[in-house]
Amino acid sequence: MRTPLSLVPSSWFWLVLVLVAGCGDEKPGLMYEEYRAPAGNERYIGGGCMTMDTSGSSSSGVAGGATVDPFPAYSISYQGGTDSITVHIADGAGNVLAQRVYSESFLHSHAVDEVVVALGDGYLKLRYWGEETCKEPRPPE
Repeated sequence: MRTPLSLVPSSWFWLVLVLVAGCGDEKPGLMYEEYRAPAGNERYIGGGCMTMDTSGSSSSGVAGGATVDPFPAYSISYQGGTDSITVHIADGAGNVLAQRVYSESFLHSHAVDEVVVALGDGYLKLRYWGEETCKEPRPPE
């Protein structure tokens, strides 16, 4: 006769098996760093991560003159899909300045893609690369 304690090892086995099987479903993340360079004076302002299986989109940007560095308005939108992440960078009027589509194979390659767009008398630089899982971005300078 099996007691409840004799079931513990097999219960742990099945729990671990289920957890390990579930880990294989995680999608890689698209890490990014954002730099602003009003008048060419580049400064890192932050970063983040987006996963492919994230639905919807997010945006970030700044209204001109709303920060310490005067900088024209812009937006960055990220759209996760089943096999890629699409990035749109637009000026304050909504004109698309750059667009990238990052495939799952790019995210697994750990290659770095740098996007630089002119804004006002300076530029906006974004660095993108893949990671197996999202990591905490480094803090702004």
